[in-house]
Amino acid sequence: MTTRGEQPRPRVAIVGQWDSAIVESLKGLFPTVHDWTGRRQVDRHGSEVDLILAYKTEGKVIDARLIRCHSILFGAYPFQGFQADPAKSVSTCKTQTFTLPQTSPSLHALRELTLGDDARNWPVLTASLAEDQGAFDAGALALSTVPAKGVLATVCVRPSTGTGLAWLPWEPAHVRAWVTAIMAEWAQHDEKAFATVRPWREGWLTREEACLVRRRAELQADRERALAAADKAMAEVDVGLLEARHAGDLGWRSMLTAQEEPLVSIVTMALQALGFRVENRDLVNPKGGLREDLRVCLDEVPGWEAVVEIKGFRRSGGSSEDLRKLERHVKRYRDEKDRWPNARWFVVNGQFETAPAARHRAFASAPDVLRDFGHDDGLVIGTVDLFRAIVDDPARFGEIRTLLVEGRGEFRWPRQPPDAPGGEPP
Repeated sequence: MTTRGEQPRPRVAIVGQWDSAIVESLKGLFPTVHDWTGRRQVDRHGSEVDLILAYKTEGKVIDARLIRCHSILFGAYPFQGFQADPAKSVSTCKTQTFTLPQTSPSLHALRELTLGDDARNWPVLTASLAEDQGAFDAGALALSTVPAKGVLATVCVRPSTGTGLAWLPWEPAHVRAWVTAIMAEWAQHDEKAFATVRPWREGWLTREEACLVRRRAELQADRERALAAADKAMAEVDVGLLEARHAGDLGWRSMLTAQEEPLVSIVTMALQALGFRVENRDLVNPKGGLREDLRVCLDEVPGWEAVVEIKGFRRSGGSSEDLRKLERHVKRYRDEKDRWPNARWFVVNGQFETAPAARHRAFASAPDVLRDFGHDDGLVIGTVDLFRAIVDDPARFGEIRTLLVEGRGEFRWPRQPPDAPGGEPP
């Protein structure tokens, strides 16, 4: 460690609680490095260094207004409350963009910082890195004059002092690359402080450097072509997804929103898709009269037949009165065929104005009614469970049919394990 005095430049202070491996990596970039713990040393000796790198500082929050040298601040936590001093001339900064190599892919949500004519327009930089789908070229950090909310990063040169200021998220794997690129940018404004950086070296490359520069340009071009191809493929998928969503709204998903005849129609289609033979009683007896909605048979169980009533409710999940109405259809079936049906199903689309995940289960407040209905060969089938069943793997349709034919009380899908609350008895 070089002692203070006439020290080679840039003289750098690494402030805060850094990982030792990162510190050692950074020390290779600078001829003079100091390890500081927090604000006290910044206040006392900040004028003796050219660049401050700060992360997770101890004690009071570092106030960037008091840092007069170049500074790169990492992470939101140590610098919450960082803003410009209205009394100082730090108001105007030209738009600038430059490439940072090895930028983290997770920096796709980087937003833009506005430096207006009034320094008080500087936003408070308290946002942490957000995983959002905003469009962002991961190879650049931009400072622009477009207003934005929630600043995640910025790199600029303060007109009042000519010193650079950078605010970056904490990405340990890329700290060295970012610092290297930022120093090269700032060296164009302050050659004295960054005497060893030599910004002119890009025009004087060795053969190895030139080869790597060309290779990097090739990879960048490959990346841009791959991104363009991915964007095109995603656009095609988005069109297909929009069409599929429209079809889903008119198809299976309508059993979660429909009532009356549209609900009967989509439930009929679902039971047929599961492998049942379905008879719509309104089509058999078109002259009217009280009758059940459907009769359902299953070829693999000869002689088995269920009487089905289907109802949709805006706010409720069904009532005991609905089950009593179904009982009248069952008696009519017995009078017609001189036997009882093997099962009686009540298909209910309850609370269809509520999002499916927030709905109560049918007869949740009347478990005795549900139990007695099951003792009479009854099965309540909620359309939420029926939807989950019909969009499941068709290879499981046989299991679903068995559960519907043999089930009593309430149909649930996916099937509940015996030890789960409300699960099947062993």
